Amino acid sequence: MDILSLLNVQLNAVLRQLLPQIESDWWHLLVLEKLTYQQQSFAQKLPNNALEQLDLSALLRVIDQNWYELAELCHFSKDARNWLKEAQSIRNRWAHIYRNEICFFGFLYHLRIYTPTSYVC
Repeated sequence: MDILSLLNVQLNAVLRQLLPQIESDWWHLLVLEKLTYQQQSFAQKLPNNALEQLDLSALLRVIDQNWYELAELCHFSKDARNWLKEAQSIRNRWAHIYRNEICFFGFLYHLRIYTPTSYVC
């Protein structure tokens, strides 16, 4: 499993645990309403609560758009917010990379490991 797939799995687990603690209608209010138009078009066709069918970009956006509620619930630090923004940047860079732009040293740079104190409350 590559690192971005692993991140997707972990974010699913975290969001599935935390979003219902914030809002009972979390799928509509904290997920669907926070996605981009294109992401919403896809997600609205899914069954309710089908978080595991969203891609990494959508999951990162859900966390970003609900950051203050999640941070308050879990006491996330500013470092965790920076980690999220960097994860979005890495995902975007790798999603839009061209085959001839792949550089081994760039790859190694993006595999640095971050260890926030806690992902889940």
